[in-house]
Amino acid sequence: MRYFRRLPQHPSLRTRFIILVLLVVVLAYLSVHVTGEVFPSTYPYVLVFQSGLLVAVFGSLILEDKFTKPADAFVNGSLVIVSLLPLVPLSMDAPLLLLLCYTIVVLVASSTNLALLSSDRENAILIIARESTAAIATNLGKSRMIHSFLFLYAVHLVNIVDNSYSILLLLFWAIHLAMWPLKIPHLLDALTLKGSRLQIRGSIVRVEVPNIIRVRLERGTSWSGEMFSALADGTTRKVLPLYTQLEGENVIGTGLISEECVLSGVKATTGLVYDMPAAVSTTSTSHPIGLICEGSRIAAIRFETWRHELMSEGQLVYCSIGSSRVYYQVSDALTKQEAFLNNRHGFQVVEAHQVGEYDRRSGFKKYGWLPDANAPVFLADEEIQVGDLGLASQEMILGNIPRTDIDIVCDIDAVVSHHTAVLGVTGSGKTELAFRIIQSAIENKVKVFCVDITDQYLDRLKCYNPAALSINANLADNLSQKLHDAETGEYGAGKEKNILRNFTTCLRNDIDSRVAMFLEGPSSLGVFSLPSISNTKATLQATEIYLTSLFKYNRSKATERQRVLVVLEEAHTVVPEAGTMGLGDFDSKGMVAKIAQIALQGRKYDVGLLIIAQRTATVSKTVLTQCNTMISFSSFDKTGLEFLSNVYGAEHTAKISNLLPFQALAFGKGINSERPVVVQMPPIEESDSKPDGVQP
Repeated sequence: MRYFRRLPQHPSLRTRFIILVLLVVVLAYLSVHVTGEVFPSTYPYVLVFQSGLLVAVFGSLILEDKFTKPADAFVNGSLVIVSLLPLVPLSMDAPLLLLLCYTIVVLVASSTNLALLSSDRENAILIIARESTAAIATNLGKSRMIHSFLFLYAVHLVNIVDNSYSILLLLFWAIHLAMWPLKIPHLLDALTLKGSRLQIRGSIVRVEVPNIIRVRLERGTSWSGEMFSALADGTTRKVLPLYTQLEGENVIGTGLISEECVLSGVKATTGLVYDMPAAVSTTSTSHPIGLICEGSRIAAIRFETWRHELMSEGQLVYCSIGSSRVYYQVSDALTKQEAFLNNRHGFQVVEAHQVGEYDRRSGFKKYGWLPDANAPVFLADEEIQVGDLGLASQEMILGNIPRTDIDIVCDIDAVVSHHTAVLGVTGSGKTELAFRIIQSAIENKVKVFCVDITDQYLDRLKCYNPAALSINANLADNLSQKLHDAETGEYGAGKEKNILRNFTTCLRNDIDSRVAMFLEGPSSLGVFSLPSISNTKATLQATEIYLTSLFKYNRSKATERQRVLVVLEEAHTVVPEAGTMGLGDFDSKGMVAKIAQIALQGRKYDVGLLIIAQRTATVSKTVLTQCNTMISFSSFDKTGLEFLSNVYGAEHTAKISNLLPFQALAFGKGINSERPVVVQMPPIEESDSKPDGVQP
């Protein structure tokens, strides 16, 4: 039994032809021995020859050596009817009647199945009818079965004339039938081919340009391992099996055709797929998770996947385009179905946006073309970035691409010189990121000035001995009161405005000296807290004075200028959009305009902004549009998303609402990617404060 399992599953055409010749010789000898003719011309001997040679032996050995199709069953039934028609007028005995009824059942079932296959309609009744008629036709209409009955009926007729000849015929037919369960053809095949036998996996149904193959598998054959195909162009190419699907009684395997392989000493039949011979060495390759499908573009690809359990939003995949490996990040997916032969094929289509070619030092670079149709898509390994990146002093790790070790690098110099915005809802991780950026900026000898409305910066960053630059409570109350008086005084409030003007002049002089001491002193961090100022206009006035002082100081220094990063926490409070914060008066709008002027011109004097806000809708667009680096955590504000679509593009912006906690969409001057990329930030528990209060 163990030896039989090692025999070829199907005998080769050469072996089947040899057996056919031997059986024909035996049948011709019996015919000459009894009738004196090689080809009998009288009934019932002619019926024996027809059923035994032209139909039964020829059909089972050549036409139906693997399986029977409904069309084959229809042909077999038709040949039996044609063979029996001359006998109907002569004798209508019981065996003939039974054989005719049997044949009619086969003809009806096969013709009905063929008619149902040509129908485009799909419903439960048609599917059941199609499957049941196919089962009847393919089981009852096998050449070996239906023509055996015809042969036995012919032997029955011969027995009436010559009993000895009928015994020889029965012995002939018994040997023919016994060869298959005893695997005599398979044994002969194995002995004659001496190890060069190719194991057939299946027959090619179709080849889809450029490299997809659909194969009807042999019964009991698995769709795995190494194999090759013999194509119509005369080449033999390796086949990488992908997945299987059912088509009636058949199993259809889908595979990927790869490079051409040269097989010496073996002959393959065109249109078949074989096991790869053990002597042929093959190189292992990554297993694809999908194939490029219709609708792919340079900026975004679509691919059909059968490994949906490995897929998730933000997943990194890649395609080989020429000699380049181009990476894409999964952004969306949908279900689709198509007609495959006579069944509906359901599958999932994944959409992924291009990130680009990856270089471990310079990051991701745009690639200017798209993959071929049906090109394989591979899952990016978790380990791509090998070894330490060797970051420069001004670089920090922003986070990594989900499920990979690829770090996304942030350039602090670009963050400072070209302004940066960190956006997202409460609890999404934007303040934690701000602390990390502040730490990196300080380590790169950048003076950091924080406008803190949350009153948490002094405590969280106390290890840097921050300079408390806030005005005291009395000054804050006086400023609020004088602003109120100037707004509510009688007859234009001229007196009150003069008092306010004198007060702010003194306040500016005091703040100028504070700012100069901070910028020239040893402290790298200054914090201006605003919780004591409840009046919106007072908040704007105080912020404007501080920022103007910073701007004036740096502008006055032609040499030895300090680089300054201004951090605006809850930026909608200090640089609000006029239409959203009730800023209807001219003075308030003027204050916001002055702060916006710093955004417009500050970079020329080494003053950069780090904007931290929940909603872009409430932050001055004049300021936001000057931010050349955008890092967006999860957000659901429609107005804000519409603004961000001008930065990232509508397709990338659609990802923002689905971002997980501590995931962000990053893009811009300070990010080492020329396209927007989803970044997984370190969670809080991994970036918790050091004992002295600073972020690690």
